[in-house]
Formats: sequence, structure tokens, C-alpha cells
Amino acid sequence: MKRFITFLLFQVLAITSFCQKTEFNLNVYSGFFSYRGNGSASSSTINYGIYTPTPYTSNVYGNKSSFSISFEAQVIKNTKSNFLYGLGLSYDQLKSNIKINNAQFSPEVVVINQSYLYDAEGNTKLKNAYFNINPFIGKRFLKNKITLDLLGGFDFGMCLKSIEEGHATISSTKTEVHSNVSKPYPSIDFRPRIQFKAGYKRTGIMIGYSLGLTNYQSIMTSKAYASFLRFGFCYRVR
Repeated sequence: MKRFITFLLFQVLAITSFCQKTEFNLNVYSGFFSYRGNGSASSSTINYGIYTPTPYTSNVYGNKSSFSISFEAQVIKNTKSNFLYGLGLSYDQLKSNIKINNAQFSPEVVVINQSYLYDAEGNTKLKNAYFNINPFIGKRFLKNKITLDLLGGFDFGMCLKSIEEGHATISSTKTEVHSNVSKPYPSIDFRPRIQFKAGYKRTGIMIGYSLGLTNYQSIMTSKAYASFLRFGFCYRVR
């Protein structure tokens, strides 16, 4: 990993040192981050009780999204033929969402024929933090003073932490259950990414999509892959 990061840094230095038409951009994104695959779901159960002192959600990989944000520094080389290539470095806070419709209680003494599964209302958000590296290539199209950039590349999302934040209210007793648990995560989430930008002078708007190919589920037969549909604003520093 250290060699990989060192290689990318040398590439940035090479781009900025030897190219005449080099752009530096600051980008900010929001959008819709969620999971897909048979290991993702729209609803789940929150577990709590005597033998569950730390409440947790059975399946945290929701196919619904929550508020996400990403900050990116980007360097782009523009050749004479308007061929583009470059590198983006970003810090991402990406959240998925799953509905809670049940609460499972673990009692100290189990009573036969008594149910410990209760109807509940709430949701759990899985909050992931990444340091992301995005090498890309593309093409620029010009129309008067408007630039249109089509970019394709890869996200190497190095996950820094993954935290479940859940809450649910049991319908019958109005008891509230909260969860705040660190979850396991892959070291790198590999995502092919395509992005489109429309620019005017120093500013621009962007839309992009990253298709995760890394499985987050620990169960062998289950698959949960991340997806991020992003919308952003760009400011060209130089």
C-alpha cells in the first residue's frame, strides 16, 4: 500500500512539473450512497437485552441512502487534443440507511412459547469514512465558453472506519433502543467511476457514479457492494 501511494504521488509530481496545461480543482460532492446485492436489504432488526449489552443491527447494509459528503483535491492535465488525465485525492463521509421494523430482546431467563420479537420503528445508518484515490482519463469538449468533460477512472477507497448508528422505538412499550457499534470493513473498496462535468470559467457542476466491486458482507453466501451516485460543485484554483 505504501508503494502504491508513493507511486501515485510521483505521478502527481510528474504531471505538475512537466505539463504546461495543468489545472488544480477543489471539488465538493454529496449524493446517494447505498449497498446492492443479496446481502443488502431495505429493513432489518435491532438486537438488545440482558445478553446484548451493546445493541446492534442484524444487517446494517441498507439499500437506501443517507446524507453523504466528499471533499476532493484534483489535478488535471489537458493536452493539445483536449485529452485529459489526472488524479483526485478525497476524504469521504458516506452513509447508507436501513429501516428498522423489529426489535429482538435477549432475556436473562427464556420463557417457552413467549415471543421476544417486537414491532419497532426506526432506522440504522452505516457511516463509513474513506481516504480515496481516483486516477482517471477523459476527453474535453468545447462549446463557446462552456467546457464539457467526460472522465472515467477508478476509486481506491481506503476505509478508515465504519460505524453503525441506529435507533428504534418499540411500538407496544415505547421503549427506545440505540446502537453505536464499530463494524468490520475491507481495507480498500475498489470502484470503477464515471463522471461528467460542465464548466464555465473557474466553476463547474458534476455528476458521477461509482460502482463498488468489493464485498462488505462477512457471510460467505451474502454479497453487499457499495454504490455512490454523486453530485458536485467544482472550483478551479488554477
